[in-house]
Amino acid sequence: MTIEGFLEKTLGNDIGGHDLAHAHRVLAFVRVIQTKEGGDLSYVEGCALLHDCLDSKLGLDTEKQEGHVYDCLLENGYEASAAKAMIRTMKRMSFHLHDESDLTLEDKIVRDADRLDALGKIGAERALAYGKAKGRPLFSELNLKEIQQGLPPTGESTVAHFFDKLLILDRYLYTDTAKAMAVPLKKELMDSLCDIFASVGLTFDERILP
Repeated sequence: MTIEGFLEKTLGNDIGGHDLAHAHRVLAFVRVIQTKEGGDLSYVEGCALLHDCLDSKLGLDTEKQEGHVYDCLLENGYEASAAKAMIRTMKRMSFHLHDESDLTLEDKIVRDADRLDALGKIGAERALAYGKAKGRPLFSELNLKEIQQGLPPTGESTVAHFFDKLLILDRYLYTDTAKAMAVPLKKELMDSLCDIFASVGLTFDERILP
């Protein structure tokens, strides 16, 4: 099976922002970063396309999926040693794992590319889609009280996700290329957050930024 076919089978029905379009945007980002930073292009391209096929938060059986991804890589011309290394890269990409051990240039490029797609207007749209898919409120009652008190929103709401992850992602980029690319995207993300606050009658105050 081709990588594209495997993606369609695994992520084709995703409605939470980890769909085929996301995979292809990450692919585009890795190509830009690799052009400037170096590294193994084929390696980062494969990781970019397949990384969410091993993401536990998508409800996948990651142990079983690991074998399927490995087979897919072999079928598409990757050597066994490369496939094993790529799976290690993909399994350690989660932002909340904070696994910084023995990072290769390729690890950094793929992480940067994935994080760039969580910034910007598209990143905001993905966060809204993920929250809706998980049945999360946009703002919780606690959030409204926190904001009125000049505090950042916390908890499991969609808007809290902006504050506990999205708004700080640019601090956790590795390559100079990605850091430069993040600047206009962060501005887009902030503008989107202002619109989200306004949609419920709130004024966004930058003093509550993390």
